[in-house]
Amino acid sequence: MCSTGTPISRQGRARLVIDSANMCPVGRPQCSGAVRAAVLMAFFASATRAQSQPPQAPTIAPAPAASPPASVPAVEQPAPPAALPPRDEQPQSPPPPPISPPAANASSHLVEQDPVLKKTIALHRRLQVAQHLAAGKRLLEKRQPEQACRQLAVAYVFDAQPEILLEVARACRQAELDMEAFALYERLEKERPQFPERDELEEELKALDAKLDDPELDLAQTLRDHMDLAKKGFQAGQYAAASQQYALSYAIKPLPRLLFNVAQAYRRAGNPDESYILYTRFLEEEPLTPLKKEALGYLKELGVLAFRPPIYRRAWFWGVVGTAAAVVAATSVGLAVALQPKPPASDGGTFVLTFPGLLRSR
Repeated sequence: MCSTGTPISRQGRARLVIDSANMCPVGRPQCSGAVRAAVLMAFFASATRAQSQPPQAPTIAPAPAASPPASVPAVEQPAPPAALPPRDEQPQSPPPPPISPPAANASSHLVEQDPVLKKTIALHRRLQVAQHLAAGKRLLEKRQPEQACRQLAVAYVFDAQPEILLEVARACRQAELDMEAFALYERLEKERPQFPERDELEEELKALDAKLDDPELDLAQTLRDHMDLAKKGFQAGQYAAASQQYALSYAIKPLPRLLFNVAQAYRRAGNPDESYILYTRFLEEEPLTPLKKEALGYLKELGVLAFRPPIYRRAWFWGVVGTAAAVVAATSVGLAVALQPKPPASDGGTFVLTFPGLLRSR
């Protein structure tokens, strides 16, 4: 618009610009008409090109990233998660590992918690083995092989060594317990292929196999007979005989439950040391047994009584004996003093006797 408010057209604006640029201070044009025409044509050409082009959006420069303050560390932005493959191509997660049963000698009973008790048990086991081996040897010398094989079987229960099992087999062979001997020799041959006495095993097995009709059937019946004898002896209160029969059954077929039965017989017989050892052996051979709670209860009960020194080896025993001896000595001295002859109360001085009747008669 001009100064009077009248709108001015595009040509008027161009003319106004040109005129204002070429006017002299007094308002007169200073350029020629040809120059003004050329400038006007260039202006209209540029205006036409500007109208034909679409308007462009203004370009905005990105603002500079503000640096974090010196006291606040810059937080690193996490990378975007990778695209997951299709459901059919996704890697399957490995299945969880199976739950393994607890170890056989996890700290489940009392022995493993006390190394001193463990050493004591090992010492008493060796003593029991030595005693029963010596008893079996004496019985063999007395030509009582059947009793000897039971004693040797008890030694095997306390320490399951192949050398002891061979001694049991030899004693059974001498006692003509052919089925028992065959089972023991066969066990040694299967379990100890590199046994030093392998020639003896093969020879005895060949002889016994020719003598027996059906070893497999006879073995089951023989084992049943020994267990029946043990059960009858246990019920009758003959715990020593029951423990021997159970021990021979264990030598023939090492079932851990037979160890529990031998321990029961020793406990009923009043032998806490032997029963404690055998309950421990039973838990070592069958740690997940249903009888574990009962066996642990017996171990706790026997822990007060087992492996105690004899009464004459205890300090308080000799204290009581010393006190009793002192009392007896004091009593003896008192009696000796009391029983000594006493001197008379008088010292033998004069005593005047009067006879009133005689004096009156005179």
